[in-house]
Amino acid sequence: MTSRTDAKTDLFLPDLAQARLAIEQAGSPVYLSDVATVLERLQRMRRDFPENTKIFYAMKANYNPDLLKALLAAGLDGVDTVSPHEIRMALLCGFRKEQIIFTGNYSGREELAQVLELGVLCNIGSLMELELLGQLKEGGSVAVRLKPSVGAGEFKGTITGGEDSKFGISLQDLPEVQTILQHHRLQLVGLHCHIGSGFYQTTEFETAVRSILHVAKGFVPLQFIDCGGGFGARYHSGKEGLDLSSFAKAITPALEEFRHDNRTNPELRLEPGKFLVAESTVLLCRVTTINLGESCIFVGTDTGFNHLIRPAFYGAYHHAVNLSGEAEGRKRQTVKIVGNICESSDIMVEKVEIAEAKSGDIIALQTAGAYGASMHSLYNLRSAPGEALVMTDGSLVVSRKRETQQQGFDRLLRALNYRTL
Repeated sequence: MTSRTDAKTDLFLPDLAQARLAIEQAGSPVYLSDVATVLERLQRMRRDFPENTKIFYAMKANYNPDLLKALLAAGLDGVDTVSPHEIRMALLCGFRKEQIIFTGNYSGREELAQVLELGVLCNIGSLMELELLGQLKEGGSVAVRLKPSVGAGEFKGTITGGEDSKFGISLQDLPEVQTILQHHRLQLVGLHCHIGSGFYQTTEFETAVRSILHVAKGFVPLQFIDCGGGFGARYHSGKEGLDLSSFAKAITPALEEFRHDNRTNPELRLEPGKFLVAESTVLLCRVTTINLGESCIFVGTDTGFNHLIRPAFYGAYHHAVNLSGEAEGRKRQTVKIVGNICESSDIMVEKVEIAEAKSGDIIALQTAGAYGASMHSLYNLRSAPGEALVMTDGSLVVSRKRETQQQGFDRLLRALNYRTL
């Protein structure tokens, strides 16, 4: 088996034979990821950013264990986690606790205690959480997440910087940070900021990095400066890929100035999620029925926003290709691709031109590797999709099969854990 990446768009797209094999072995719908594409993105980051850069993958984007193991084997420095269960998943996949950082979001005492018990460094984003951590572990190490003055992202819901963001400690509260650190004898080992997910210009990124470096002068020495992730991926065919080197060039002068003036050389950390995995994956599904509406053709599928929520949640676009129709050279038609969830917003692609669709065709929804499988839900009590990977040697590995109806229902009952069932 061989995988291919579209030469023009550089987005992973399997051929029909490969898609059929994945569905045969894992069921439909199934997320199919190309490991070579992910590893190429990792190597690109290593190449374009300074030598003293460490890559910590934001595993909330895609926590497939086979993918995590492949990244670890390829030399990934570590992972950024946002829950205790993500930490446990990373440990199961072979990451050492020193390779894991926990960036909590309004964590309570119970959650922080779990993280400390797991032996992982906490990256704290509020004064109250910092105080709680100090009470739980006097004299421990900690990183602090700051609220940058700027934010950027594909959608309003993916912007994490700026004064209205729920994330991070405001710069005006830095004196209080110092007080809490001293009171609980906490050692500050890193500073962190993140402006959002899916940005494509260097301006806001450079501004945020300069801001955090300015703050860092008051906390030297530090082990690391963490500038987050969020580098954009492509969702439209024919678009040029992100020029990572421009982001590296934008922040290099500020980093060099900081290191020279403060006679210290903390590592630069980046936490890519979307950039590493988004373009590596398609969601394969089958056409179920076709409904000829007055204004458009509705192409129904055996998937929905319970499997890929981004179109309904953000209005995100995922390009669709009818692999079956393309292979037969059918005429093209403009359609609306919809899912099988009982909601008007369950539209996978609002408008796209594909090869004429027929019942049973295999459709690939591209750029589905980030926040696709990891955000699937049990809505309408429908089961999870399958997951499979094309390994670097071309072999297919099934991480999880699409469940049979009985298997799916049994799992749902276990997951829901209702007292009376």
